[in-house]
Amino acid sequence: MIARKVLIFALLGFLPFLSAGSAADTIWLLGGRPVPGPLPPSAAADRPDLDIRLDIEYGTAGGQLLMLDFAKPTLCRDQKVPLVVYVHGGSWNSGDKSIAFLMNDARMFFQLGFAVASLNYRLTPAYQFPAQVNDCKLAIRYLRQNAAALGFDPDRIGIWGPSAGGHLVP
Repeated sequence: MIARKVLIFALLGFLPFLSAGSAADTIWLLGGRPVPGPLPPSAAADRPDLDIRLDIEYGTAGGQLLMLDFAKPTLCRDQKVPLVVYVHGGSWNSGDKSIAFLMNDARMFFQLGFAVASLNYRLTPAYQFPAQVNDCKLAIRYLRQNAAALGFDPDRIGIWGPSAGGHLVP
C-alpha cells in the first residue's frame, strides 16, 4: 500500500496538468529559446500576447499603397524568430490581410514563437496577372530588408495561403 502511494506521488510530478503550477507558469522551450506554448501547439489554447503592427506600407504599385500587418509574440520580443507570411485567398478579386491573426494556423505559429506577417495585394479585375505575384515578391523583399527592425530571421521565412493565396506564394 505504501509503495502504491509513493508511485502515485512520483507520477504526479511528471504530469503537468496535475502539477501544483498552472499552465501559465509553464516555461516552454523550443530550440533552447522560450516560446509562449503550449508544445505541441494547440488550436484550442489561447492566443499568446502579441506585439502587433498594423498597416505597414511595404510599397506602392499601380498607384496603390500596398500594406501588411505584422505580429510577434510579446514573450519573444527580444528574440530573432522565424517568420511566416500569410497571403489571403479570395479568387484574386476579394479578401483582406486582416483575418490572418485570428486563424488557428497563426495561433499555433505564435505558440511556437514565430512572427506572422499578412499582406494585401492588388486585386483583379482592376489589376491583371502578374501584378499579384509582383506584390507578394515586393512584400518579401520589404520584410527581408526590415528583418532586424521587426526582430525576425530573414533566412527563416515560410509562406502560406489558402485558395488564391496558395497560387501567389512565391
